[in-house]
Amino acid sequence: MTRLVSDKSQEARILEALKSGAWVSALVLSQISLQYSARIHALRKQGISIENRIEIVDGVKHGYFRLRPIPAIPRSAPKPARETEPQQRLFSEAVRYRDPEEAER
Repeated sequence: MTRLVSDKSQEARILEALKSGAWVSALVLSQISLQYSARIHALRKQGISIENRIEIVDGVKHGYFRLRPIPAIPRSAPKPARETEPQQRLFSEAVRYRDPEEAER
């Protein structure tokens, strides 16, 4: 007997379609699952970032979905080693260690 349904879950098949990085039409997703919006909702609840857009062509709405691209993290150049500078102090050494009895005189 021929199996009409894939062994993969509908969510897995939708995720596989979205992994191309291109916008995938709702029509394509509806061929995987007529309740594709529920599957996308479940994927989003799992933490998968999916974005969507709608185009209106001749008064007809067309929906598209894709995985949200991960922004490139700019590589920062290593910071040059700095010479250690003396730390500025609020009080001079003489004031910090002065004998309190001398201050009263």
